[in-house]
Amino acid sequence: MTLRMGLLGSGCMGLARGLAMARLDGVAVTAVHSRRSESAAALAGNLGAACLGELDEFLAAVDAVVVAVPNALHERFAAAALEAGRHVLVEYPLATSLAAAERLQRLAEQHDRVLMVGNTIVHEAIFRYVASHVVFARVEARPSEDPDRLALNGGTLVMGHAEGATSCVQWYLGAEGDALPRGLWLTGDRGSVTVVAHRFGWSQVIWGGGGPGQVEEIEDDWGVAGSSAEFVAAIRGECHHRAALASDLRTLEVALAAARSADERRPVTV
Repeated sequence: MTLRMGLLGSGCMGLARGLAMARLDGVAVTAVHSRRSESAAALAGNLGAACLGELDEFLAAVDAVVVAVPNALHERFAAAALEAGRHVLVEYPLATSLAAAERLQRLAEQHDRVLMVGNTIVHEAIFRYVASHVVFARVEARPSEDPDRLALNGGTLVMGHAEGATSCVQWYLGAEGDALPRGLWLTGDRGSVTVVAHRFGWSQVIWGGGGPGQVEEIEDDWGVAGSSAEFVAAIRGECHHRAALASDLRTLEVALAAARSADERRPVTV
């Protein structure tokens, strides 16, 4: 049976997800819904999908939904899809508060649906490489001018848990509208400062001063395809999505605390 996939949102992530989903066996992108009617129609046309202006009509036309709308709208649209009995993939962050994320978790359990976060970076070679070396991560906070994103004011973010540091930083930078990693300082097991540059198709790691033997390039791909395939596998019962969601909620909790710490310029304990 073909899995009917719907796209909520018609921006760059909606396009990226649509193309990735359309390439998966047994998946068809059947509908697009967005407040931006012109871009929604263009995206639907590119994917051979229907452009549906009413949310109820859209949800009736799909089995699973990708939520690729501004962060502040994640909870609203994910909840509507779950309550309609649809599986849901939400671009990170899952929600802008822990309470909202936990509400979505309860809805997924109540309706026995898959709820996952579109965490692309864990499917990238650079993440796996860096995660094997990182001790702590540091990034300068910058205020956001986008009212749909979190606004942070100055400060420095430092997180010292080796396994979760990079994913937490990704959420933090995602809230700012930037990509990870870009201008990120990581202190690794080599005892030196690391600068990571990430572009489509390749990533570069510079250890120390970037001298001979200190620069590495890694062939890489954006993790949209991998995370899309993981979502479909979860729907088919091929992976443990509940455990992944629990981990994502913990990441969100730490990231929110880090954002609060940066905003208030004081330590925050979680």
